Amino acid sequence: MPTSDSAQAIPATSVDDGLPVKLREHPTARNAAIAADRIPRGGLVCTSTALSVVLLPDYKGKRCDYCHRSASASSHLRKCTGCAAYWYCGTGCQTKAWATHHRHICKRHARWVASWDYARLPQHERLDAEMLSQIACGSARIPKDLIDTMSSLLPSKHPLPTLPILTPSSPAVDIDIAGIHQRFGNNNFILHSHLDSYAHGAYPRTSRLFNHSCVPNAVPRYVLAAEAPPIMEVVALRDIKPGEEVCIPYTDPALDIESRTRGLEGQGGFTCACKLCTWQRRVMPSVARPDQETLAAHRSALLEFAHCRFEDPPLVQDLERDYDQIPTELYPFLHESVLPSYTEAFGEAAGDTEQADKALDVGLTVLAMYTLIYPPNYPQTAMHTLELAKVAWNAYIKRDNVHYMRAAVWCLRTARRMFETFGREGDEGGPLAEIEQLQVLMEAEVTSEA
Repeated sequence: MPTSDSAQAIPATSVDDGLPVKLREHPTARNAAIAADRIPRGGLVCTSTALSVVLLPDYKGKRCDYCHRSASASSHLRKCTGCAAYWYCGTGCQTKAWATHHRHICKRHARWVASWDYARLPQHERLDAEMLSQIACGSARIPKDLIDTMSSLLPSKHPLPTLPILTPSSPAVDIDIAGIHQRFGNNNFILHSHLDSYAHGAYPRTSRLFNHSCVPNAVPRYVLAAEAPPIMEVVALRDIKPGEEVCIPYTDPALDIESRTRGLEGQGGFTCACKLCTWQRRVMPSVARPDQETLAAHRSALLEFAHCRFEDPPLVQDLERDYDQIPTELYPFLHESVLPSYTEAFGEAAGDTEQADKALDVGLTVLAMYTLIYPPNYPQTAMHTLELAKVAWNAYIKRDNVHYMRAAVWCLRTARRMFETFGREGDEGGPLAEIEQLQVLMEAEVTSEA
């Protein structure tokens, strides 16, 4: 991942083999993944295998501990009878987990988690301890190139504490577990299904290849399949030209500049100098917290600038925002206090059809703010637009007003294009399936009205 330290750099000779990007020198970071060819919007940039992945506590018993697929009416999870702490969707996943690492963990797990050394750990360190235990207990079966790539990553600038982990009695662990742990803090990922975060994991290839940007041109998604750990795919959010660096986000670009800076400096050990951060550091200190009258007075200008009106053609945003082109009267919408308050207000109103007008007004304002901040076709923008479509459709069904149908159609078309860029990820169903279902309902309604 980030900042340079050439003395610690270990070459990874094959990490970019077969990819449309190649590692090249970078003036401030260690390397940069440079596009060797044109990568189209929605195109696959990289596939990465997990070194280790663990479910967040809230998802234990709700997802398979091996393949991470969610429990459903057709796929019941079965608890491991040996430790009662791991759940599997079938004998295939359980057999593979047993062969990979669980046979060295199962009978010792209860005593391990009850120990003082483990119990005193904060939650994130417990997850790290579980990941390290899986790596240690499965070390004999982990491909060498995966370990080599993980070992080639830069360690955290803030040394991490030694954790209590489980190791096999035999064979002996022949990899540097402590060294791998020092690469967790600034290299691990949060896995998500339909943008719902559910696990932590290490994906060494992606960590080695891609630097961070708050204006990324690519993002990770996760592919879940039976009897296989989750695969990470990195996909392009827009057309990427040859010679352009491919970057992914390590944090949410919609967080305020101070929060992003603290997080990236504290965890990643670097200061982001992307276009958004550079612009916000220059502009935002002079922007005072706005009152509601100021925001209301400039809302129409915001919607017009962002092309967010239900009567407009569907929103198409395929080019990076030139932040210097944002009118000064719109700066108050980017104050750190505004977006959180508006998203909260939208969430409260969206579930109540009696507040549909408020939800649509506030939600459209949120969408406009998202287009100012997020890069083109960003998944969070797409998800919000789909939620707007649902609000408008439900209001139409209850009130039979063509205004709501027009809003629903606009939002659905906008969301479809964005989600087709991001593609399918995670569990079955999800946003693209919801879009298809909503499209069928709308077409049936139009046919019945004809």
